[in-house]
Formats: sequence, C-alpha cells, structure tokens
Amino acid sequence: YKNMLENGSSPQDLLDIRRDNYIAKEAYSNMGIYYKRGLELRETDQSKDAEANPTKGMIGLIGHPYLVYDTYINMNICRKLKVSGYEIVYPENCGLEEIDRACARYPKKLFWSYGKRLLGSGLSMMRDRRIQGLILITSFACGIDAFIDELLIRANNREFLLPLTTLTLDEHTGEAGFDTRLEAFIDMMEWRNKYDNHFSPHGSGIYSGQGIVR
Repeated sequence: YKNMLENGSSPQDLLDIRRDNYIAKEAYSNMGIYYKRGLELRETDQSKDAEANPTKGMIGLIGHPYLVYDTYINMNICRKLKVSGYEIVYPENCGLEEIDRACARYPKKLFWSYGKRLLGSGLSMMRDRRIQGLILITSFACGIDAFIDELLIRANNREFLLPLTTLTLDEHTGEAGFDTRLEAFIDMMEWRNKYDNHFSPHGSGIYSGQGIVR
C-alpha cells in the first residue's frame, strides 16, 4: 500500500482494492461450501439410486462443469446415462493427490489448472478400471479440450483400450444426433464387454482391441 501511495494512488483506490480482495475471498469461500454440498448431494443421490436400481456399471464423464452439469447445454446426458442403467464418475470424484499421481507421467506441468483436473481424473478412472467406458464432452473450438482430449485418447489407445468417445456440443448440435451417438456408444460398450473373450472359428476375433469410437 505504501508503494501505491508513493506512486500516486489515492486512499480511495486502496479502499477499493481492500474491498475487492474481501469480496473475492468471500466468494471463493462460498464457492467451496456450495461445491462441497453439491458433491455430498450427488453422492447421496447415487447411493440411493444404487440401492433402488442395480446398475450395469460406471461410465466416466469428462468435461468442464458448464458442459457436464448444465442439463440444457448437454441435453440431459447424465439422466440419459442413468436411464440406460449406468452410474457416472465425474472429475470431481477424483481427489487432488490422485490427479497429481496420474499426471506425474508427463515431464512438464500442465498450464491449465482445470485442464489438469480433467486429464488426471480421466487417466485415474481408466488406470484403476473403475469405469466400463469414458465419454469426453467438449464444446466446439475449445483449445484446452482439444489438447486434453487428445492426451486422454492417446493414453487410452496405448495402455487401457477402454471404449471411449468424444461428444462435441455447439449451437448446431441437435438432440437426435446427440442421442444416436450416445446410444451407439453404449451399445458398442456393452457388446465389447459381452464378446471381449470370444474367439471366432475363422481365426479373427470379434473384438479387435481398438478402444475408441470416432
């Protein structure tokens, strides 16, 4: 503050800065409270659903919060997955230490903090085999998503070979086409789980080992 006064800042400027700092800290604190409540509510809902309706398995859903949790933008994908019999694993279900361990494979630190969460949570889900498939939900022309999704796709093709698909959303995305891709992914995932160990009498297995759907 002393340096600011010496550089010509007025006392009112200092008061404005202190006020803004206070507002920012208060907003950050409130965000943490609501974030924690949201996780607790989601975990409670999932446990109730699991008790009432046995599920077919778990599907990872990787994307920014405004895509994953906004039912209007994502055309209620979470509800559609649950109706299909699957529970969802979100990036927020993975702890920070878990994410750090998953991202330790890369020699350089990621520039984006939330991009690191998306990448680390996706890698952790696939590595621990807690999911039957992974959905990357992205907005058109998002630079961070293009980078993170490519890293997840490459890691999956090299190591995990899980069913994986990318769903891109923009103002031209229609629900009919979106639902068709989602249903096709679920059908492919269930078909792969059913016939994974099948060996054709003609010498060519039904499942080729490719884990990604374009």
